Parts: sequence; structure tokens; C-alpha cells
Amino acid sequence: MPTVTVERDRFFAALGRAYTVEAFEELCFAYGLELDAVTEDLVEDGMGGRRMRSGIEAAADSADGRREHPHQRVDQHTREVSSAEQSVPCLKIEVPANRYDLLCFEGLAQALRVFLGADDPRQYTLRSRSAASTTFHVRASAYSVRPFLVCAVLRNIDLRDRHRYQSLMDLQDKLHQNLGRRRSLVAIGTHDLDTVREPFVYEARAPQHIRFRPLAESQEMDAVELMQHYAHDKHLKKYLPLIRDSPRYPVICDGDGRVLSLPPIINGDWSKVRTSTRNLLIECTATDYTKATVVLNTLVAMFSRYASPAFEVEPVRVVYEAGAPTAFPRFAEALDAERAALTPDLRGQVFRVRVSEVSGLLGVSLGAEQMQRLLARMQLESAPDAHDADVLHVEAPAVRSDVLHACDIAEDVAIAFGFDGLPERTDVLVPVGAWQPLQILSDLVRREFAQQGYLEVLTWVTVSHEENATMLQREASALAERTVHIANPKTLEFQECRTTLLAGLLKTLRENRDEPLPLRLFEVGDVVLRDAQCEVGARNERHAAAVYTGIGAGFEVMKHLVDRVMEALDLPRCGYQSGYHLDADACTDELFFPGRRAHLVVQRRTSTGAPPQTVVFGTMGWVHPRVLQAFGLTAPASAMEVNLELACLSTRACRGDERLSGSRSGGVSSV
Repeated sequence: MPTVTVERDRFFAALGRAYTVEAFEELCFAYGLELDAVTEDLVEDGMGGRRMRSGIEAAADSADGRREHPHQRVDQHTREVSSAEQSVPCLKIEVPANRYDLLCFEGLAQALRVFLGADDPRQYTLRSRSAASTTFHVRASAYSVRPFLVCAVLRNIDLRDRHRYQSLMDLQDKLHQNLGRRRSLVAIGTHDLDTVREPFVYEARAPQHIRFRPLAESQEMDAVELMQHYAHDKHLKKYLPLIRDSPRYPVICDGDGRVLSLPPIINGDWSKVRTSTRNLLIECTATDYTKATVVLNTLVAMFSRYASPAFEVEPVRVVYEAGAPTAFPRFAEALDAERAALTPDLRGQVFRVRVSEVSGLLGVSLGAEQMQRLLARMQLESAPDAHDADVLHVEAPAVRSDVLHACDIAEDVAIAFGFDGLPERTDVLVPVGAWQPLQILSDLVRREFAQQGYLEVLTWVTVSHEENATMLQREASALAERTVHIANPKTLEFQECRTTLLAGLLKTLRENRDEPLPLRLFEVGDVVLRDAQCEVGARNERHAAAVYTGIGAGFEVMKHLVDRVMEALDLPRCGYQSGYHLDADACTDELFFPGRRAHLVVQRRTSTGAPPQTVVFGTMGWVHPRVLQAFGLTAPASAMEVNLELACLSTRACRGDERLSGSRSGGVSSV
């Protein structure tokens, strides 16, 4: 879970009282948090220490308001940090991964104060549409790179307190890493609105046509030079691949052509935020509109308290050119007839909750008024239904994006009520689990292989195309309709799902070819086959395979193992006639040597009077020398593979017979 670091004394002052470590641990536990540690950190580390990494430089303005020389800014920055190099007690608090509103000092303090009853739930105000004095234009060229843009303005904000300033940077960094998936889904930019002017344009340009001075740099460079410059930067190099291979890079410019941001890499130095910034512009570019909305709502909710009027946000009008992607329902809903969206969207989501159902889930008797008070402690406003006294209409504010269902509201009621206060009771219905019949059969077959001196291995379900077909001398065209291919595999070893277990066994022999011979290996596991009749288009099939390699790896060695496994399976009980036979003429699998290969054929009993049905239960034989050569093996080998599901699906026991669902300590013959 994410960890938020706050200065202990400052945080306790915000809560209105001091706590011992034990008392604060109890408070955190009651709210669903965890106090990870109490440490002595430098002030900068306690606040996050991410000045340069966050994309914002804490450079003070000169006395006459002019911009300083970059080296002068660095000196001032160094002196400021030096003055703050003193250790202070800090609290490291783990917060739930889906509570983005708790990722900063402001959110934690607000949530706990409301929980303790010191404050009422905050109300965030969005100025009217006519108050949207800032407009962004999104060009169609950006749709193929990062198509979405959401913005907001905080007027008359006070960031002169360095703790507020650093908290803003720290929250951006956590949102980037958490909800933004390392900026791949959402990238945040903050700017001093007074240093730029409209109209603002978000578009994509060829990298050589983007030129600006990046944040904290002394020289201008184009985007090509920027990629080379930051290729070895330990903080920014991990974001370069997000756009480096794109023919066009996303860029935000103002009316004078100045570059505000090159998302998701870095902001421009011209519009950087200072402690003296009075009007803060926040923009989020994204590939996921919903997550961009959550990120923006979190930022404005946490820092609108420092604006004037407090908790008031000025909207921004974002106008899209024709062709905007409308796959996200929330984005399509936000657009008006002029293809313009007003952001941020601070509307809460209303849920219809029955008091009796929540009480039943928690095992306590709660009234509607009591539940309303509990919900208010979790920053959830509620109102009774006008026609049904058992119904509450609960509004989750925009900042509580973790509330997705009425069950989440029941959880918040439980937290506010206190988990320690919930009664302990045994449910009326206590389900008893049981092993799946196929799993029981698999474990019993494993034991039989082990008793024959074979060692079990576990290999990857994914293989390369060469290992699944070519190296086994199997035609790729014949396997095409059965093989599940993986889109955009990261390595060649994960191109497709295996259709046989023998490829993994032969790879294991290759990696252990220096071991003394003979080697006896087996595996019981799933292969994956395409199946149009399945809901997901593919199905798992349980197989068992074994391989023997050594000087004496003859056909008779594997025939002995097959005889023992087939005898232990007790074919008549599985719905087959007694015994099995080898069909060498029908087997054409080129994995095995011609004349030393065969299908394992059994006869399935059918209804009275009908002839038995012939079923191929598996295959066995000598491994072909060319297959051995492809896998780098020099010693001869023999192998076998059977389909265990044919045994399981045909037996009454595997459909729930008490003989199979009993003790797992019996032999295979009990199947």
C-alpha cells in the first residue's frame, strides 16, 4: 500500500491534539490505516523531498520580481535546503491503495478530523460556466498520442508556506506512480497562470518542431535533444519510452507559442510554479479520461483549501476538434454540442442504500438517523427517501472515487461504527469446501509417476512459437486453429500458450543435460487450446507427460510406465472397456521416430447395443533425433503424454461419487 510521510508535530496540530504512539496507532487502525513507523527524518525528506523530481522547482522570486539567472536560482535553492536540514519526528502512514484522497497531508488531516467529529464534510464549489475564463483547444493531432485533457484553475492560492508547496509536489508524484501508472495513463502539469496567456493549444508536433527550455535547465533544446539529454537522468529516463518512438510528441503551448509542458516528460521553465504563485493552472493529459478526472478532482479538492474563496474551483473550457475518441462514456457525456467539456467535474455520485440491508450485513441494528451520523464521519452526505423510511440516498463526493457500490458504503458504516463493536456470530450457512475431482485425479497420478522413480517439474504455460511447433516437428498450420497466441509478447519465450507438456520437459532436460543419466521427469499440468464454444474463446485441458533419457531409453521403458499408469487408472471404472492397445499405423506425430510411435487407444462404452467408441487417450514413443538436436540433447529419449480429462469426465466418481471425494490418501486405484 502507498505510504504517506508527515511531520508528527505539524500533523497533530492539524488534528487538534497530541497523541502517543499507541493512541495514534489505535486511531489509524479504527479508520483503516496503519502506522508503519515513527522516524527522525530531515524536514525535506519528511515533506517528500521531491523538488526536482516532481517537475516543479522551488525557486524564490527576486525582490524586484524579475526572473533570476538559473545558477542564481540553484544557489538560493541550496541555501533554502541547507537551512531546513534538521531532523524532525515523522509519521509514515500506510493508506489503502484506492483512497487517493489520503495520499497527502491535507487529505489525511481532513479525513481524520471529520472522523473525529472536529469538522463537517467539506463542500467543494465549482464556479458557473460563465466563470470559465480559460479555454484550451485540443487538436486532432493529439488523439493518437494522449487524446484527453482536463484542467482547472485555483485563484488566489497561497503557497508561501513551504509545507504546502512540498505537499503539492508530493501528491503529484504519488498520483503519477499510483493512479497514473507511472504517467502512462495520466500526466500532471502545474503552471503559474499569470506568466502565460491564451489561447492555449494542446496538440502533437514532430519532435524537431518542439523547442523550449525545460524546467530547471539553463538552455533551450528541441524534443530530440531533450530525449538525449534525459536518457541518463535517473528520475526522468523511465518516462521517455512513453512517447519516444511516436512520430509526434504531445505539447501544450500558450498564445505566444511558449511551451508549457511536454507531457508526460517535463514542464517548461517559463510557467513554473513558485511560492509566490497566486493563480494556479492544473492540466492533466491522459489516455484514460476517467482516471484523469479522478486525478484532477483529487488535486483541486486537496489544495482548493488554500485558494480564496476556500474550496472554490474555477472551471476550464476544453474544446476538442472533430474526431475526438468517445469510447469512454464519461468523456462522451461531458462533451456539449460544440464538442467542449467543462472541467473539472465535481459532481458526486448518489447511491440508493437500504438501512436494513446494511444492518444485516454488519449484524447490528441501526436506525436511519444513526447511519446518517456514521456516514457523515466518513465524509458521505446522506438524506432519507421521501417515500421509504428504510432508504437513504448517499452521495459520495467527487474526491471519494473509491466508492463504487452500496457495499462500499456498508464498509464505511462499519468503519465509523467500529469493527471491534460488531458482534461475532457464526453464519447460518457454513459451506464446506471439497477438492475438485480433476485435481484429486491429478494428485493421484503424480504419486504414481513418483513411485516409478520419476521427478516432477513445473514449467511455464507460455512458450515460443518455435518450441511449440517447429522444434517438435509439428506443422504450424495444423496447430493454428488450436493455439492461443499472445498479443504483443514481451519476450520470444511468451509468444503463445503451450499445446503440449513435452516442450517444457525437453527444455528442462536441456538445462540439466550435465546431470548424470538416466533422467526421469514428469509433469502434470494444463495445456491451453482455442475453443469457440467457450465464453472466453479458449479452454484449459489437464495433461500428464513423462520423458526418460539415457542409454537404455527404449520403447519398452516408456511402455512399462504407460502400462502402470493405465492399470492404476482402472479404465472400466472410468467408463471404458478393459485394457488399451497401441495403434502405430494411425500415429503420425513427427515428434516421435517412425516405427517407434503409437497412439494409446481405448474403447468407451456406449448405450446398450451401440458399438464402443474409439478414443485416443494419448501418445508415446521414441523422441525423434531431429527433435533432440533442436533442443540441444545428445542422449536418446522416450516420452509419453495422456489427456487426464478423458479419464475424469468419463467416470461417475469424478462427477461427485463419494468414493472420490473421500480421503486423498488412497491409491490411484480408488479412482
